[in-house]
Amino acid sequence: MTQLKPNTLLDDKFRILKHIASGGMGSVYRGLDLELSRDVAIKILSDNSDEFVERFLREAKSMAALDHPNIVPIYAAGTHENSKYLVMKLVSGVTLEEKIKRQRLELETQFSWQDVVKIFRASLSALDHAHRRGILHRDIKPSNIMIDQNYEPVLMDFGLVRRIDEAKITQTGTVYGTPEYMSPEQVKGEAASTSSDLYSMGVVLFELLTQRLPFPNDSIYSTLLAQLKTPAPDPREINPMIPTWLSKITLRCLEKSPSDRYASANDVLDALTQGMNTSETENRNLMNLKAPPIIIERNVKAATLNVGQYQSMITKVPKARGFDYRWLLFIMPVFGALLYWLI
Repeated sequence: MTQLKPNTLLDDKFRILKHIASGGMGSVYRGLDLELSRDVAIKILSDNSDEFVERFLREAKSMAALDHPNIVPIYAAGTHENSKYLVMKLVSGVTLEEKIKRQRLELETQFSWQDVVKIFRASLSALDHAHRRGILHRDIKPSNIMIDQNYEPVLMDFGLVRRIDEAKITQTGTVYGTPEYMSPEQVKGEAASTSSDLYSMGVVLFELLTQRLPFPNDSIYSTLLAQLKTPAPDPREINPMIPTWLSKITLRCLEKSPSDRYASANDVLDALTQGMNTSETENRNLMNLKAPPIIIERNVKAATLNVGQYQSMITKVPKARGFDYRWLLFIMPVFGALLYWLI
C-alpha cells in the first residue's frame, strides 16, 4: 500500500494528519479522532498476506486485552482499501533507543542508576501485566519502549506478540525477534516463554546501565553466536557507579538457561525492591559520589565508562619542573667570554 496522504479519511471516523514512521509490518501516522477530537496514532498494515494479517489481528486482540498505564492502549481497528489498521493512543515523547543514542553522542546526560531502576521497574510492571494475561511480547528492545513527557516508559509494538499457550506449539526452527535482544532459546528457534521476555529486558537493562550492549554486534552471526555461548560481562566492570545488587539482577536476567533466570517479572520487581531497601549504605555512598567522566571511543558504537583509563590519563601528565641552577655553570663562562670580546 502506498503512503497515505494528509486528510485521508478512514471509515469517516479518523483523519490522517501526517506520516510518522515506517516499519516491517506497516506505517504509523498521526491522525485525528473526528468523534472525540483527539490526536491518535494510526498503524496501517503494508502487507496483506495471510501471515501478516494474522499477526496484525493478533496484536490488536492482545493489546485490547491489556489495561496498564505503561502499555499503549488501543482505541479501534478497521479496514481501509483492503488494508487493516489500528488506532492507538498517541504517545508524545521519544523512544528509549533515541535517548541512548543522544547520550552516547553526549547530547544528553547519561542515565543515573536510579533513573534506570525507575524506567526498568515500570517496564517490568507492564510486562508482568501482559504475562499474567497469557501474552508474550517477544520483541522487547529500546525502540519499542517510549519515554513520554512525564518521563514514564510506555511499552509498544506488540507486532510479534504470541499467547503463551500458542507459543508452546509454535513450529520450531522459526526465529522471531531482534538479534541483539533475542534470548538463546529464540536464537535456536525454540518456543519462547515469559523467561525469554525477561532475557530481552536484561539486555535493555545492561545497555541502560553501561551505554553498550553486552554482546558484540559486528554482524548478525557474531551476535547470535554470543547470545548462545558468551557469558555476559559484569556491568560494574564498565560502569563502577552501579550498585552490586543491581549488577547481580542484570546478570541473572542474562543467564543462558531459562531455568537460571527469574521465574517471573514480578520476581525481578521483588529483587529490585529488596536491593533498594537492604543495600542502603552502598546506595547512599554511590549517590554521593560524583560520576567519573565518560571516555568515548569514537570508532565503536557505544560510550564506555572507564575509570582506570581516565586515571592513567591523569597520572601520565608530566609534573612541572623547577629551575635547574646547574645550567649556570655552563652559561656564565660563555657569557663572560662574549662580553670580553665585545669590549
